[in-house]
Amino acid sequence: MADVETLKGLLERVRAAKGPDKATLNEFVRPLDADLFETFGGPRWDAAYRQAQGSMGAPHENAVREARYYASRFTGSIDATVEAIGRILPGSTWAVFSDGTAWVWPDASMDLLKGHQGKAATPELALCAALLQALIARTETDGGRDA
Repeated sequence: MADVETLKGLLERVRAAKGPDKATLNEFVRPLDADLFETFGGPRWDAAYRQAQGSMGAPHENAVREARYYASRFTGSIDATVEAIGRILPGSTWAVFSDGTAWVWPDASMDLLKGHQGKAATPELALCAALLQALIARTETDGGRDA
């Protein structure tokens, strides 16, 4: 898992985003989605990395650069973030509210004192922000170790 400063940087970028990430003219990758994809990891990242590395064993930097092309659409799909929440924070609960906020709780209690709120321009971005808040809190408390 990423360090606290990386997570905080991603959180600020998610909060500043106005909508789903788009590919730039210089890159054919969606930079924010790709950074979230790399940070959240998981089986899709592992498969993309292995495919990019190929049978010849491309250098790590090249494999990472190529794997980023397969990024999930975290900034434009609640499903992508929900999958990440379930995998990274098993047993947690999430919600998106009509006021534009999203919450992630470490358990099913939905206790506001235990939850992590995300606010952003869209529900998808708000849920990404809430997940990042939860990861920041976990990393600051226990160094990011899985329970």
